[in-house]
This record gives sequence, structure tokens and C-alpha cells, in this order.
Amino acid sequence: MFDFAGQAVYYACHQIYLSPRCFYLLVLDMSKDMDTLVNVEVCEYKRSIFSTWTYRDYLLFWLKSIHTFTSQNVPVILVGTHADGMSEKDIDVFYTNVWRIISEENKSLLDHIDNERTFTIGFDDKYNDSPSKILESISRIIQKQNYWGEELPSSWVILLSKLRKTKLKLCYLKKIKTLINLNMEITEVEDALTFFHEIGHLLFYNEKELKEIIILDIQWFADAFKFIIADETHVQTECKRKLVDEWDAFNKTGELSDALLEAMWKSQENNEYMQYKHDIILYMERLGMMTPIPQNIAREKIAYYVPCMNKRPIPAQCRKYFSFDLIHCFRFAFLPVFIFHRLVVSCMSLSKWKLNVSGQEKNIYRTAAVFVYANHHVILAISRNDIQVQVLRLKPNSIDQLVVFKVLDDISNQLEKLASSFFRHSEWIWGIKCKYANIAENSDNSFTKLDDIEDMDEDLFCTSCSVTHKLVDKELIEDYIKFVENRRSFLTSKRDQEHLKAKTTDKSVSAKRFEINFQQLEGLIQIGREALKMVFDENVPSEKLCTHLTEHEYILRRGHYCFNKEQLRIVFPDNGAKPNSNNFDITILYKLLRNTTEICETGVWRKELGFEHNTVSDDVERIKKHRNDVAHSTSKEMGNDEFQSRWLDLSKAIERLSKGALNGKVGLLSQNNVKEN
Repeated sequence: MFDFAGQAVYYACHQIYLSPRCFYLLVLDMSKDMDTLVNVEVCEYKRSIFSTWTYRDYLLFWLKSIHTFTSQNVPVILVGTHADGMSEKDIDVFYTNVWRIISEENKSLLDHIDNERTFTIGFDDKYNDSPSKILESISRIIQKQNYWGEELPSSWVILLSKLRKTKLKLCYLKKIKTLINLNMEITEVEDALTFFHEIGHLLFYNEKELKEIIILDIQWFADAFKFIIADETHVQTECKRKLVDEWDAFNKTGELSDALLEAMWKSQENNEYMQYKHDIILYMERLGMMTPIPQNIAREKIAYYVPCMNKRPIPAQCRKYFSFDLIHCFRFAFLPVFIFHRLVVSCMSLSKWKLNVSGQEKNIYRTAAVFVYANHHVILAISRNDIQVQVLRLKPNSIDQLVVFKVLDDISNQLEKLASSFFRHSEWIWGIKCKYANIAENSDNSFTKLDDIEDMDEDLFCTSCSVTHKLVDKELIEDYIKFVENRRSFLTSKRDQEHLKAKTTDKSVSAKRFEINFQQLEGLIQIGREALKMVFDENVPSEKLCTHLTEHEYILRRGHYCFNKEQLRIVFPDNGAKPNSNNFDITILYKLLRNTTEICETGVWRKELGFEHNTVSDDVERIKKHRNDVAHSTSKEMGNDEFQSRWLDLSKAIERLSKGALNGKVGLLSQNNVKEN
């Protein structure tokens, strides 16, 4: 069991402990209004990204962290505290508000919570049995997990046992066979280590530089980070006195000199951190906890950037000397702050990008960084779930739009690399904000999605400012849309090439795996048909089916989505038999739902479905789209990335439409896929 530290500086460590093979308790203080600002002391310093957060923001932060770093339906138990003096009505109002907040943010987050996993505790006698009820809920959760009773190879268990007996904090893959004297192929060892990584027993990433390094003691690794971050009691007084300038700089900007790092780690009781220094830093870089600063930026000295230690607020923006462009936004469903910090460091390494320096200070702040690119200034910032980019140029020069697009091109390339390392889905929503808006400002909601301006045939005006003004010219909108479409095509093509490369790397094994993926998705689509039938039967019960079809016969025979002859024979049998929804395939069910029912909540049947589209009609459209893609595919293979993306999207749609009734079938099919692969 892990109890996560609440201070913001420790957030970089949380992902280490978040596992899909866990359940989570989210504790809420019921005495607080969800829109109340959380005490700024929780953030240790003002003007951080968290300093304006309310209890609502933290509720969503924790749920989104679980949603992103684990699986997208891992169970969460909600426990409300400080319930003393609250009536049953007060408690009901509180949790109704919690559900509403979560639903408004992203309906898929609701998959983690359940009324049966919601509890209230206090000191009043009526709450005496709450702890035992929570324990009973935990027991039920564990037994319902699809990994409950899962059989593991005995060699895996022996491997873990022998690794623990070594008492080592860290070891290397190439030495593991000699170390534990176990007859296992290296691929089987990697599979076992990946499994134990997923359940939180160790750290192991099967990636390039990291695959040779195994961290056996996770707490030891977390402590290595704890000893260098904000709590000064973790740093020996002697260490600060000897390197007072380095400490002051680090405590303000997050720039950590190698000399100070070594002094901190050497001051600990044992010297193991120094022994494994290079390997620990590689892992911290992978996890976004700290990262080496390119030496041309660090003035030829070895230095590291520890983002959670950067306390510098972004200065008041003085724009009177600059021409400036729109604020361009990359909006994610959830954006861990360390992705932004990694993005800043990766931009430092790009050939044409140079970190702006004012006097002796680098212009890198808690929520923003300023670069120089081709005689322009570029502000790179984070605000909630947005990466924001604004290009400026000293007057009287005007902004070169070609430079803007090159900047956005570089940013989207870097984001693709970074986000795909942490998310199963790395897509973002493209959008813009008024150029006069405050960059890196959480309270500024003036965001316009690209999809909302794509079909506009006139200039776009800003309504967020006190005086209405033109947001952007129609010609520039067209150029921007063209650029984004090209970027989307490029990224899609790049993913397809990576898929092709993965297929040809090990053709015999991969081809078989890709065939299984395709077959499994076909099976999931058939379960999707059952979900559509459930929705149809709920809207049109069997006893009313004949009447319903007769009432809509004209549109079904001649309408825009009319049936072909074969479909008409099934819907209107000519042998005197009654129609039966058991005989309806996905296409028939889709056309009936779309043309003869009123299930579309929004009034719009979307062709492009994003993560935020989770209505019944969206999910009906989603199942039909996956069915068409698979049915019309010329290849009977599917790469792992595409398979995982489609499986997640489709299985969640099935779960929502069937209200969980088909989860067992989906789970069984998923287990069969794991065994086949």
C-alpha cells in the first residue's frame, strides 16, 4: 500500500507507483467546497502551476493521473471524510456534485468510480461500520479483477525471489543469469521483469539504454530523488555551506550543478547513489524527474534541470515593444507537467533553438520558457492541459508566418516523441487563443478548437476581450488549417511506417501476432453488435418492433440511409415471418438507430470522434466506424499500437452502451488474446 505525498514537488515520483494491477482510494474532505482554493502552502510556493488550484482541480488531477498511467477502467474507491454533522441529504448533494464535476470534465473518468464504491466516514457513531464496509469493497474489487487467479510461470516467481535475496538495489540484465543461476532465456527474463514492473515490484523499461538496468528497490530510487528536492532537511548543512552559490541557484531555478548533486548523494549513509549515479540519472530522465542540460546551455559544465525546484514565476509580459502572433495550443485530455519540462529541455537541444538569456539568467520559469528562433522570440508555456506557443518579434519588424509554422512543426515533432513514451494515445486537439490573452494563465478559457473554425468562410472575431476585435484573418485561418492537416498526415504516415518497420523486424513472430490482433478485433466488433442490439431493443422492444418498422418503412426503403435488397428481406421478411432483432447485423442496427430512433443527444452524428465524445450516438457511430475499417481492410494484420488503440476505444464504447453487461465477454476475449500472443 502506498500513501502518496501531497506536496507538489513529489508529484514527479507518483507515476513510479501507479500500476494497472491496483485499486485506488481517493479521499475527499467533505467539509470543503469543491470550488474553494486549496491552501497555497500545499504547493510550497506561489505562482506554481498548482497555486491557483481548487479542490475540484485536485479531484480531477488524481483521477486523470490514475486514468493516464494505469488502465482506463482501474477501480477507484471514493472515501468522504469530515462527515460529522452532515445530513444524508448533504452527503447526497456532495457526491452528486462530485459526479457532475467528473462527468463534465470527461465522461470516461466515470469508468473508475461506482456508487457501490463510495463511502463516508466521521467520528459519529453512525459511521462505526464504515471501515469494515470499505474492507468488504476492497475484497470484492480484488476478486473481480481479470488477473485474480492468474497463473504465472514458476520460473518467474523463482526469479523474483532470487533477485530479492541478493539485497541489491540495482542490477544489470547481462549479469542476471550469473547472478541468480536460473535457466531462462533472456526474452523470458525480459517478459518476467516487464510483468513485475507493471505490478510495482521493480522498475524495468525494455527500451534502448534502459533495458540493461533493473532497479530492484523502488523506495531506494525514490529516496535518491527525495534527497535532492525541496525539503531542505534532506540536505546536510555542511553540503549547503560548501556549495552555497550552487544551492541558492538550485533552490531558485532548479538548475543543479554536478558538484552539488554529488555532494548531496555522498552525504548519505552509504555511497550506493554515487556507485549507480549514471543509471539513476537515466531513469530519472525517463520519468521526467530531472534531465541533463545540454552543455552549450550549461556553459560547458555538467548540470541538470530539476523542474519541480524551479520557483521562478513568469514575469509580467511587456508586449509594447513586440509584434506578436496568436497563442497556439496543443490541448491534451490530461497533461502531466513533466511532459512540459521535458519539452523545454528537448527544445534546448534543437539546432536552431536558443534559450533566451537576460543578463546572467536563463529565461526558464516554472510554467514557461523563452527561446530565440530565427530572429523571433518564442514563448513556450503550460496551462492546465495545454501546451501553449506564442511567437513574438521586436518592432518594427512583423511576424514571419513561415517562422511560426516552422516553430509549430518542431514543437509537434517533439511532443509526438515525448507523449508517445507515456501515453497509449498521444493525440492532442489543435486550437488557438487570442494573441492578447494571458499565456500560461489557468483562469483564461479563451480557446477555439481548430475543428470549430475549419468550415468558416469569413474572418474570425474574438469575443473574450473587453473590446470585440478580429481574432485572425480568413487567409491565415486557411494557411493554419492546411499546416495542421499536413502535420496530422505526416504523424499518421510516421506511425504507419513504424508499424511497417515493426512488422518486418521479426516477420515470422510479428506477422502471426498481427494476424491474431486482427482476428481478436473482429471478435470484439461482434460483441459490439450485441451492444448495439441492446441499445436498439431498449428503444424498440420486441413487441413493438413490427409496428415501429412499418411506421418508418418509407424512409427505410427510400431515405438517405435506405436498405439494400438483402437488408430489406431481413427487416421485412416476405415469408410471413416476424422481423427479429437477433437477425440484424451491425449495418442494419446502425441504420435503424440512426433513422428511426431519437438517441442522438447532441443533434449531430459526428464523423470525427475524439476522446471527449462519449454519448450513446457517438458510441453507435464508433462501433460502425471500427466495423467498416476492419471489414474493408485489404490486410488481415494489425500492429500492436493500432490494435491497443482500437481495442481500448471499442471496448469502452461497448462497456458504456451495454452498461457493463458485456464486460465479461470482452474480458474473456482479452485473456484469449494474451494467451495467443
